[in-house]
Amino acid sequence: MSHIWKIFIAFLLIVFIFLLSSKKKFGNFPNTVIWGYLFAIWPFLVGLSSDNPTYDFFSTGQRFFPILFFHFYCLLNQKINLSTKFLIYFALFVTVSTIPFFLGLTQQIGKTYDLSRLGDYSGHSFVGIFQNPHAASISVSFAFIIIFYFFLNERNKKLKWFLGTTCLFLFYVEIMTMARAGYISLAAGVIFITIKNYKNLRKTISFLFLIFGFGILLYSTIDYSLLETRILGETKYRKSSDIDSISSGRFGLWADSFSIISNQDFIYFIGGIGLHHYRIAMYDEVGVFLFAHNGYLDELAIYGLIGFMLLVCFLASLAKDIKKSYHKTLGHSLLLAIIAFNFFQGFSFPLQLIVFSPFISRTPFYRPR
Repeated sequence: MSHIWKIFIAFLLIVFIFLLSSKKKFGNFPNTVIWGYLFAIWPFLVGLSSDNPTYDFFSTGQRFFPILFFHFYCLLNQKINLSTKFLIYFALFVTVSTIPFFLGLTQQIGKTYDLSRLGDYSGHSFVGIFQNPHAASISVSFAFIIIFYFFLNERNKKLKWFLGTTCLFLFYVEIMTMARAGYISLAAGVIFITIKNYKNLRKTISFLFLIFGFGILLYSTIDYSLLETRILGETKYRKSSDIDSISSGRFGLWADSFSIISNQDFIYFIGGIGLHHYRIAMYDEVGVFLFAHNGYLDELAIYGLIGFMLLVCFLASLAKDIKKSYHKTLGHSLLLAIIAFNFFQGFSFPLQLIVFSPFISRTPFYRPR
């Protein structure tokens, strides 16, 4: 049910793309869109040779969604100020959408993380309107990075106060998602912006300390030990802290996934075994249907070297197109955040990828008649 609205939106995007394309003469196509379509279609092609292609067809549909949005946005040929508004509106939408849930006005929609699993705690993690804590965490991370970037570059004092306050609130929301991959993605993006903002490094670092201090102070009013327990990977069933618990067993899953890759026949190493057979292979390794929680290993195991290289080319072309954009520092910080997130989770969150639309829309796309 959570994907039905995406099908409807995707259909509308296809219609609009067709209508807009018929009014323009084709010229240079953004490389990001080209590699994006190739990256999206490959699971479908792999699925054609599978005895159970449902998962692979679904992966193609999921990947097509942000690429269609890229295509549509480029056709609109937006200006810098409208692209800026798009980014700000995305961040504000994420921010405002959290408020009804924190005020207790409505129940959370997605699947939450039960905090009682961590020990003598009650309640649930924050997900809000998103599907699960990881989807919520990367969305909030993106919103925070966007607001933080514009806060550093804003000269209007009143607006600067508003953006700064929003950053403080989003930092608290990010903590409440209890998703450590989101914490890492936020840190990666913020560190990149901080390094790039070396001219005002002192003010930037001071504000970061303020945010961190505010977040910890606010969270300590609930229970600071809960955050510590979550970061260390402890649960009521496992009180000790080690590499395996901190990573939630990810290192072991990475090893299992690498074992599957190394034992594949050459033809499957190149073209992939498909998602259905990968799930079965992981079940044989660990006894449950799990993924490696590393988008790059999963891509290599499921869709082979071709799928992995398509992912690399897609990310590389996106980085190159971002370099041509006006807000390239922001674009690269968001890209670094999603790369870091993908390293510890997976490449399956299309809503967040649409944020990159303004960064590729300024590349040559169509020639005038």
